Parts: sequence; C-alpha cells; structure tokens
Amino acid sequence: MQKRLIIVAGVITVVAVIVAFGFMSRPISPSGKNGWNSFTEPKITYKADLSVNCYVSDSYWARNSVTDLPDCVNTMVCSVTNIGNAAASNVNLEIKVDGSLLASRIFTSLSVAAVESYSFSLTIPYDSSRNLFVYSSCSDSDDSDSIVVKATLPRELDRNLAKLYITPNEQSVVALKNQILKDKFLLTPNWIAIRDWVGNNIKYKYDSEVYGKEHWQLPKETIQRGTGDCEDYAILLCSLLRADGWTSSSVYVIVGEKDGSYHGWVKIKWEGIEYGIEPQQNGWSSLLLDFMWLSGYEAKYAFNDSTFANVS
Repeated sequence: MQKRLIIVAGVITVVAVIVAFGFMSRPISPSGKNGWNSFTEPKITYKADLSVNCYVSDSYWARNSVTDLPDCVNTMVCSVTNIGNAAASNVNLEIKVDGSLLASRIFTSLSVAAVESYSFSLTIPYDSSRNLFVYSSCSDSDDSDSIVVKATLPRELDRNLAKLYITPNEQSVVALKNQILKDKFLLTPNWIAIRDWVGNNIKYKYDSEVYGKEHWQLPKETIQRGTGDCEDYAILLCSLLRADGWTSSSVYVIVGEKDGSYHGWVKIKWEGIEYGIEPQQNGWSSLLLDFMWLSGYEAKYAFNDSTFANVS
C-alpha cells in the first residue's frame, strides 16, 4: 500500500512539473491577458531639439574709409535647426562678438526639421580676429556654437589687394609727410625731400631675415619698424607722394623683373616726363643714377591706391 502511494505521488509530481513548464513556456500575449507576463509599449516623448551653427559664407578685402587701412569684410550666417520631433515655439537666437551682444532674434515657431538663418556683415581690421558666439533656446532645448573669425592680410603681390598697400590718408603717413616738408630746405622740391627721407631713414632688410618668407609691409609698418625691402620702400614713397597731392595718374609703384629676380621702385610723371625712382637712394640719384640703378629691369605691374595694371 505504501509503495503504491509513493508511485502515485511521484506521478502527480511529474504531471505537475510538466503542466507548470508548459504554462511558463507559453508565448506572452500582446493583449496583456496573462497578467504577470504581459508588457506595455513604451511611450514616445515629443519635444523640440535645437541645433545651432555659424560660419563665414563669403569675405573680401576693402579700404577702411576712416583709417585708410585694409579691412576684411565677412558675410556671417548663423542658423538654428529643429532636429526634434515636435515644433519649437518662441525660439530665441542671440549673437555675441567678443562678448558683446550684436543681435538677437525671436522666431515664434520652428517646425520639425525647419531652419531659421540670420545673416550679417562682420568687418575686421587686418591681422586681427573676432570671437563669435551664438546661442539659441526654447522651452524644450538650447544649443550654442562659436567660431574665431580671422582677418589675415596676404603679404605678397596680389592684383586684387595691391592697391590697399598704398595708404596716403593713413594718419602716420600724413604725419610723416607733414614733418618732412616742415623740416626740408626751402628751395628743395617736395618730392626730392620725401624721397631723401625714405632713402636715408629706412634700413634695408630682406623679408627672409625678418619674417622668414615674402612679406609686404604697409607704409605704417615700415615707418614704425624703420626697415623694409624694395617693395616696402616703393610702397612707402608712393604713399607719401600721394599724400602730398600727386595724382593717381602721376605716381605708381612698379614691380619689375631682371634675370628672374624681382624688384620694386616708383615711377612718376613730372613736367610731362615719366621718370623711374630708386627709393633706396636719395635725391642725388635723380635724373642719372636712378636710370643706372634700374637698368635692365622690365616693368611688369604698376599700381597705386586707385589702380592696378599689367605693363608688359
């Protein structure tokens, strides 16, 4: 009897295990009717998500009407994009330059994947930079972007920029011209006094010695440094003569070539005669020695603050 009870109990136990295993291995019902093994679909959160970008879309060099020095004029574009899955409302866009607020805009609505842009002009003096910071926000999100905009003046012969190197109205050029004419001997022609000062007071130094590469200097820089190479002498002399009233059709910087070597000098039209001046020399070179110094050079380009031309 006891043995039969043990067998019956064993059978019951096996059946119970089989039933339980079968119950547990049933697939989960998507309707959730099985209670403990049901699941709930995740809820989607709808919100706006802003992304900000700023960049330079275009730039060019121009003469500053006040300083007479080169400025880089940049067209800046700042944009905000809604990369979220819900529309954004009352989107604020702020633009700061060097920490100061330049502009702010409010966009009442920005739909999903929509972009709003704001363009403006940013003028930067040569060889300087500006830090641009852009920030945008709405109730759901915010983002920012920053960029350093540099205005590095090209320091070599460039037909589009050469005119900017002649600066007759720059304050240090005007001040030097006035001082030269104040100190000159009464009967000395102005142009002779000016070329004397340039030839006698600027010390020749190769660009490779000072900068390690070709490097055109603005007249202001040549005056401050007291040194320069051939084109720096010529650019300074031309600027001083223009400051003294020589017309743009009567004085030029000339860039010429001889045996693969380039040189810069000044050409003037005086009393109906075109005359080449070697700016590194003084007035004693006029009419004879200038011709000898420049002998063999073939003029390639002529320019001043108003024009640039090929002459060969």
